[in-house]
Amino acid sequence: MKKTIGWIICAIDLIVGFSLFIAAQVEISTNSRYTFHKPFTNYELQVISFKWVGILLIVCGIFELVVKLIQKNYTNKHMQGSVIGTVNKTGNICPECALPITVDTIKCPRCGCLIKNNNVTNYQVNGIGSMEKKRFCSNCGNAVDIEQKFCEVCGNKLR
Repeated sequence: MKKTIGWIICAIDLIVGFSLFIAAQVEISTNSRYTFHKPFTNYELQVISFKWVGILLIVCGIFELVVKLIQKNYTNKHMQGSVIGTVNKTGNICPECALPITVDTIKCPRCGCLIKNNNVTNYQVNGIGSMEKKRFCSNCGNAVDIEQKFCEVCGNKLR
Protein backbone atom coordinates (compact mmCIF):
# COMPACT_ATOMS: atom_id res chain seq x y z
CA MET A 1 0.00 0.00 0.00
CA LYS A 2 2.86 2.38 0.86
CA LYS A 3 4.46 1.83 -2.52
CA THR A 4 1.21 2.54 -4.37
CA ILE A 5 0.64 5.78 -2.45
CA GLY A 6 4.15 6.95 -3.39
CA TRP A 7 3.45 6.38 -7.09
CA ILE A 8 0.09 8.17 -6.78
CA ILE A 9 1.69 11.21 -5.11
CA CYS A 10 4.32 11.30 -7.85
CA ALA A 11 1.63 11.24 -10.55
CA ILE A 12 -0.42 13.94 -8.79
CA ASP A 13 2.65 16.20 -8.52
CA LEU A 14 3.34 15.82 -12.23
CA ILE A 15 -0.27 16.34 -13.32
CA VAL A 16 -0.86 19.39 -11.12
CA GLY A 17 2.54 20.83 -12.04
CA PHE A 18 1.93 20.50 -15.78
CA SER A 19 -1.60 21.91 -15.38
CA LEU A 20 -0.41 24.99 -13.48
CA PHE A 21 2.49 25.58 -15.86
CA ILE A 22 0.36 25.24 -19.00
CA ALA A 23 -2.45 27.40 -17.56
CA ALA A 24 0.04 30.15 -16.65
CA GLN A 25 1.69 29.99 -20.08
CA VAL A 26 -1.68 30.20 -21.85
CA GLU A 27 -2.69 33.15 -19.66
CA ILE A 28 0.58 34.96 -20.38
CA SER A 29 0.38 34.39 -24.13
CA THR A 30 -3.32 35.24 -24.59
CA ASN A 31 -3.58 38.27 -22.34
CA SER A 32 -2.40 41.36 -24.18
CA ARG A 33 -3.38 43.86 -21.46
CA TYR A 34 -0.44 42.94 -19.28
CA THR A 35 3.23 43.25 -20.11
CA PHE A 36 4.72 40.86 -17.55
CA HIS A 37 7.66 43.23 -17.06
CA LYS A 38 8.69 44.93 -13.83
CA PRO A 39 6.91 46.46 -11.95
CA PHE A 40 4.39 43.63 -11.86
CA THR A 41 0.72 44.07 -11.06
CA ASN A 42 -1.00 41.75 -8.58
CA TYR A 43 -2.53 39.76 -11.44
CA GLU A 44 0.86 39.34 -13.13
CA LEU A 45 2.42 38.20 -9.82
CA GLN A 46 -0.32 35.56 -9.42
CA VAL A 47 0.20 34.22 -12.95
CA ILE A 48 4.00 34.15 -12.51
CA SER A 49 3.59 32.44 -9.10
CA PHE A 50 1.37 29.75 -10.67
CA LYS A 51 3.98 29.22 -13.36
CA TRP A 52 6.83 28.76 -10.86
CA VAL A 53 4.78 26.57 -8.52
CA GLY A 54 3.97 24.42 -11.57
CA ILE A 55 7.67 24.19 -12.44
CA LEU A 56 8.50 23.28 -8.83
CA LEU A 57 5.85 20.52 -8.79
CA ILE A 58 7.13 19.16 -12.11
CA VAL A 59 10.69 19.01 -10.77
CA CYS A 60 9.52 17.36 -7.52
CA GLY A 61 7.42 14.84 -9.48
CA ILE A 62 10.34 13.94 -11.75
CA PHE A 63 12.65 13.62 -8.72
CA GLU A 64 10.15 11.34 -6.94
CA LEU A 65 9.75 9.27 -10.11
CA VAL A 66 13.52 8.79 -10.47
CA VAL A 67 13.88 7.87 -6.79
CA LYS A 68 11.02 5.35 -7.02
CA LEU A 69 12.48 3.75 -10.15
CA ILE A 70 15.97 3.50 -8.63
CA GLN A 71 14.51 2.11 -5.41
CA LYS A 72 12.47 -0.48 -7.30
CA ASN A 73 15.41 -1.57 -9.49
CA TYR A 74 17.83 -1.71 -6.53
CA THR A 75 15.38 -3.74 -4.46
CA ASN A 76 14.75 -6.18 -7.31
CA LYS A 77 18.48 -6.57 -7.97
CA HIS A 78 19.70 -7.00 -4.39
CA MET A 79 16.78 -8.59 -2.58
CA GLN A 80 15.23 -12.03 -2.83
CA GLY A 81 11.58 -11.04 -2.83
CA SER A 82 9.01 -12.59 -0.56
CA VAL A 83 10.19 -15.27 1.85
CA ILE A 84 6.81 -16.40 3.17
CA GLY A 85 5.10 -19.01 1.05
CA THR A 86 8.08 -20.07 -1.02
CA VAL A 87 9.33 -23.61 -0.73
CA ASN A 88 12.94 -24.68 -0.18
CA LYS A 89 14.55 -21.28 -0.81
CA THR A 90 17.78 -20.55 0.99
CA GLY A 91 19.31 -17.13 1.60
CA ASN A 92 20.79 -14.92 4.30
CA ILE A 93 19.52 -12.56 6.96
CA CYS A 94 21.48 -9.46 7.99
CA PRO A 95 22.82 -9.92 11.54
CA GLU A 96 22.01 -6.30 12.47
CA CYS A 97 18.48 -5.67 11.10
CA ALA A 98 17.30 -9.20 10.06
CA LEU A 99 16.60 -8.13 6.47
CA PRO A 100 16.48 -11.07 4.03
CA ILE A 101 19.33 -10.61 1.53
CA THR A 102 20.88 -12.59 -1.29
CA VAL A 103 23.88 -14.81 -0.69
CA ASP A 104 26.24 -12.59 -2.72
CA THR A 105 25.31 -9.31 -0.94
CA ILE A 106 28.33 -7.65 0.65
CA LYS A 107 26.63 -4.67 2.32
CA CYS A 108 23.09 -4.62 3.76
CA PRO A 109 20.90 -2.20 1.76
CA ARG A 110 18.85 -1.25 4.84
CA CYS A 111 21.38 -0.68 7.65
CA GLY A 112 24.70 -0.61 5.76
CA CYS A 113 26.19 -3.45 7.82
CA LEU A 114 29.07 -5.25 6.13
CA ILE A 115 28.07 -8.87 5.55
CA LYS A 116 30.67 -11.56 6.15
CA ASN A 117 29.81 -15.16 5.34
CA ASN A 118 30.63 -16.32 8.89
CA ASN A 119 28.48 -13.65 10.59
CA VAL A 120 25.34 -14.24 8.55
CA THR A 121 22.39 -16.13 9.95
CA ASN A 122 20.89 -18.22 7.18
CA TYR A 123 17.29 -19.23 6.95
CA GLN A 124 15.50 -22.02 5.22
CA VAL A 125 11.79 -21.85 4.48
CA ASN A 126 9.91 -25.09 4.89
CA GLY A 127 6.79 -25.96 2.90
CA ILE A 128 4.40 -24.47 5.48
CA GLY A 129 5.91 -20.97 5.23
CA SER A 130 7.59 -20.75 8.64
CA MET A 131 11.28 -19.95 8.83
CA GLU A 132 13.80 -22.24 10.47
CA LYS A 133 17.10 -20.61 11.33
CA LYS A 134 19.98 -22.52 9.79
CA ARG A 135 23.70 -22.12 9.41
CA PHE A 136 25.87 -23.62 6.74
CA CYS A 137 29.24 -25.22 7.21
CA SER A 138 31.98 -23.08 5.66
CA ASN A 139 33.92 -26.25 4.75
CA CYS A 140 31.32 -28.51 3.06
CA GLY A 141 28.20 -26.31 2.80
CA ASN A 142 25.99 -28.66 4.81
CA ALA A 143 22.97 -27.07 6.54
CA VAL A 144 23.29 -27.31 10.32
CA ASP A 145 21.16 -26.10 13.24
CA ILE A 146 22.03 -22.86 15.04
CA GLU A 147 22.86 -24.68 18.29
CA GLN A 148 25.37 -27.13 16.75
CA LYS A 149 29.05 -26.52 17.42
CA PHE A 150 30.43 -28.96 14.82
CA CYS A 151 29.30 -30.02 11.33
CA GLU A 152 27.85 -33.53 11.41
CA VAL A 153 29.11 -34.31 7.88
CA CYS A 154 32.76 -33.18 7.91
CA GLY A 155 33.36 -32.40 11.60
CA ASN A 156 34.39 -28.77 10.94
CA LYS A 157 34.08 -26.44 13.97
CA LEU A 158 31.29 -23.93 13.38
CA ARG A 159 31.60 -20.28 14.40
